[in-house]
Amino acid sequence: MKVSWNWLKRYADLENIDPVKLATQFTLAVAEIDEVFVLGEGLENCRIVKIEKVEDHPSSDKLHLATINLGNTTRTVVCGAPNAREGLITVLADEGSVVKSGVNETMTIGKAVVRGIESVGMLASPFELGLSDDHSGIIELPPDAPVGMPLTQAAPVKDVVWEIDNKSLTHRPDLWGHAGIAREVASLAGRKLFEIKTEIQFTNDAPLKVTNLGGNLCPRYTAFTMDGIQIAPSPLWMQILLYHAGMRPINNVVDFTNYVMLTTGNPLHAFDRRDITDDTIIVRTAAEGEEITTLDGGKHTLSATDLLIADSHSGIALAGIMGGANSEVKDDTVSIVLESANFHPGNIRKTALRLALRTESSSRFEKSLDPANCITSSNLFASLVLENIPQSRVTSRYYDECNWEKPEITIFLSCDFTRLKLGFDITDEKIKSILTSLDFDLTETAGGFNVSVPSWRATKDISIPEDLVEEIGRIYGYDNIAPSLPLVPVQKPWTLPSKTVQRKTSDILTLELGFSEVMNYSFDKTRMLSALNMEVDARLEMANPISQMEPVLKKHLVPNMLANVELNEKRYDHFRIYEHGRVFLPRENEIPEQPRHLGFLIADRTLKNDEDLYYQVKYCVETLCSRLETGPLRFEKVEELQSWIHPSKSARVVCNGMEIGYLTTLNPIVKRKLGLESQVALGVLNIDTLAAMDKKATVFRPIPRFPGISYDITVVIDPEIRASSIIDVLESINPEIISDVRCIGYFEGAKYAGKRAVSFRMDFIHPQRTLKQEEVNEIHNIIVEKLAESTGGQVLSVP
Repeated sequence: MKVSWNWLKRYADLENIDPVKLATQFTLAVAEIDEVFVLGEGLENCRIVKIEKVEDHPSSDKLHLATINLGNTTRTVVCGAPNAREGLITVLADEGSVVKSGVNETMTIGKAVVRGIESVGMLASPFELGLSDDHSGIIELPPDAPVGMPLTQAAPVKDVVWEIDNKSLTHRPDLWGHAGIAREVASLAGRKLFEIKTEIQFTNDAPLKVTNLGGNLCPRYTAFTMDGIQIAPSPLWMQILLYHAGMRPINNVVDFTNYVMLTTGNPLHAFDRRDITDDTIIVRTAAEGEEITTLDGGKHTLSATDLLIADSHSGIALAGIMGGANSEVKDDTVSIVLESANFHPGNIRKTALRLALRTESSSRFEKSLDPANCITSSNLFASLVLENIPQSRVTSRYYDECNWEKPEITIFLSCDFTRLKLGFDITDEKIKSILTSLDFDLTETAGGFNVSVPSWRATKDISIPEDLVEEIGRIYGYDNIAPSLPLVPVQKPWTLPSKTVQRKTSDILTLELGFSEVMNYSFDKTRMLSALNMEVDARLEMANPISQMEPVLKKHLVPNMLANVELNEKRYDHFRIYEHGRVFLPRENEIPEQPRHLGFLIADRTLKNDEDLYYQVKYCVETLCSRLETGPLRFEKVEELQSWIHPSKSARVVCNGMEIGYLTTLNPIVKRKLGLESQVALGVLNIDTLAAMDKKATVFRPIPRFPGISYDITVVIDPEIRASSIIDVLESINPEIISDVRCIGYFEGAKYAGKRAVSFRMDFIHPQRTLKQEEVNEIHNIIVEKLAESTGGQVLSVP
């Protein structure tokens, strides 16, 4: 939102205040100012002139010689503007003036010889003067503009504009107009605020039939008629202020509505009365499928929840968003109906989002405007019309269809409570003066004040004593409060276990295992779901997706991580990425389950197969669980295969009897569908499950005093027998001596006739002495016997 300092000066006494310096104070106390623009610098030598005569240039078909009246002298300048004509009041940028020559470029005007004719100064376009984007011709001023007067004296071209971050105004609907900003600035500067006083004499005539069927969707709808309208340009000062505030001047009636909106914050709309069938205005919800064409030419199909302003025949405006093309003010409009209304913020926002039609009007109504502001805005518009259109007059009563009662909010504010909350000694008188400067009504009572909240602060802002304390603190200036250290016990804050696990796994993956973190959206792409043969219907669909390509919440991390592979393999031969995120699992008639998952993936374009990557991912799982002290892991067969899980090169990870995740290489079918060149292996762990596990403290084991034996054994078994079951058998035989059992490889081929040879390595260490060969042979025989008994396998190795 752009705020003009000249505009603010119309509603507060701001003489001799530096707006550039005040911007910092405003940011600290009210809302964040993104940028400050100083406008009109270099226009001091620009003067209002009248063209007395226009002649053809003797050496050019397109240029003219314009004789101009500067008030006390005349001069001839070369001009190429197509609208240069005798009698036109315009602006001369005299020698030394600095004007715009491009979007961010300027030029200094001097003497020049143009096709043999000396020309001093230049007749300037609105763009060159920084007053609009129009550079099609020289600026045209009203006939009564004072010829010879410097432009900077005749119009507010020299200005300072604040650009305020809209997000910092969301909770303050009263600040969406210059009058509200002026109130804040006057309070900060200790200056007087000017009240908007407009008393309009409405008639007793009732030419309209106005009905408000909107209920709570339209708390207030007001209207009146005016005749004798003559469409013309608005006053120069208003055009300049509107342009400085970021709006394009159009004509007097439209500019008056925009000026009022940017002053009071309440949008208005003017209808051509000729186009309102039967002089009837009805505020109603649209019929399902009803259509309307808006001022921008857009055709919209409405739903039964959209609010419509209609006549007896059809819709004439989309309430709170944009007027209809069938009732807009035209060049020959002579009679208007002025609407000043208030609409339900949620309904306006939903309609604007659904129709993709966000406007200056809708952005304000979305913020919960004050219904009491409708009357002030109507009167200000009427006064502008009466002052600037000589033949205009009000021709109806003031229609006020109101479904709203003014809130009466009174809050008791204790002065001691205020001092306690702010942490410094502020006087009762200072408290009173600050709140009074913000237009709060105060009544003194024992120990404090009864504070009446004005209606423009009661819509969503001020409701409890702490809100009033905040008002006092920000206007007093938080930077004026002496800092002091709090005297409170320092205790370690409680942290969410899942967050602790998340941070620790991030450190391990990043600092130890060489992974980079990715942060994807919480939505699934329909393209990726289609490639993975996954149904969109089985997911939670969003009512207002940020993109039609991502309409559902994700149930798995893997699809988005595979999309990361698609992008990154074009730039890197190998990379490791991980992501922490919630997944959303639908539950019938219940809030969806939202567990936290950790996904990690290794991709390598230089490898010809993925076997090595599988063991790298397995090592990552083991490292993570070891650092988290979860206890021993088991890798078992994956029972439920997602489309990206390899049918054989995969395993589910089990710890303490609970499944905590899985690891797999990428299914080659999916790899081909996605067109990936890299070999890919990945793992997924459930962070919530890991966080819920008790830590298995690592028990100290002294270094063995006696030498041990590293012992290998190979057993031929059926392919469906898992290596983990063999490890369980080996560990159970003699736990005092046998330790660190691990699978070191497997072999398949015609030699084993449909079976698989799996090799294991273990350590034999006796805690009290050196083992004898006979003892090792005895343990070996037991191993052979137990494995034959439990698996039916044949042991190949010998001691």
